[in-house]
Formats: sequence, C-alpha cells, structure tokens
Amino acid sequence: MAFGNRWFAAAVLSLLAACAGNAPGNPDQGSPVKIAAKQWSFDPPTVTIQKGTTVDLELTSMDVHHRFYLPDFGVDVDLEPGMTTRVTLTPDQPGTFHFRCEYYCGQGHEGMVGRIVVQ
Repeated sequence: MAFGNRWFAAAVLSLLAACAGNAPGNPDQGSPVKIAAKQWSFDPPTVTIQKGTTVDLELTSMDVHHRFYLPDFGVDVDLEPGMTTRVTLTPDQPGTFHFRCEYYCGQGHEGMVGRIVVQ
C-alpha cells in the first residue's frame, strides 16, 4: 500500500508541475503572447512582461474588424477576423502602458481597453 501512495503522490506532483507555469498574459521568455480582440474586450486584458525582454504579441480578431493601438510603443495595427498579426516589443522601462481598439467596432467600443505591465 505504501508503494501505491508514493506513486499517487508522484503522479499528482507531476500533473501539478505540468499545469504550472505562467498565467495567461504572463509569457515565458520566448513564448508569444496571444491577445484576442472581440466585441468589446481584449483577452487577456492585462499582459505582464519583464523590462528588456523581447516579446512577440500574436493579435487576432475573433469577430469583426478591430485595431490594436499601443501608442507608447508606436503600435497601430489592423486586426482582421481570422487572421493573426504579429508585433514584437522590447520594453526598456517599467510601467503600465495602455492599449485600446482604435477602430469603431460597435456600441461597447469605448470600453475596449487593456494594458501591458512592464516590471
């Protein structure tokens, strides 16, 4: 019975380790950050990255035309439904940087915002 308990504990720990990792919006170094635009939100709404780390954002629209506008990084790109747009960032200062949809996409457009937190 002791062997069975050790096996079970090892299996649970292995499963937890496999499921651990960074939460959505907190990329592993080298992994792209996926941000999906949909009426009237971004998913995830907050992305946390480290200062000096190069990060690829993979931006998609889940429904209609949107525009991803991140002025502090000079990013202003169209997002067409079903297509992926890739943007590379290397933030050189910590802070909170806001992005928004810059293309009127319907009644809730004004609330379509998000942020990148650089630590």
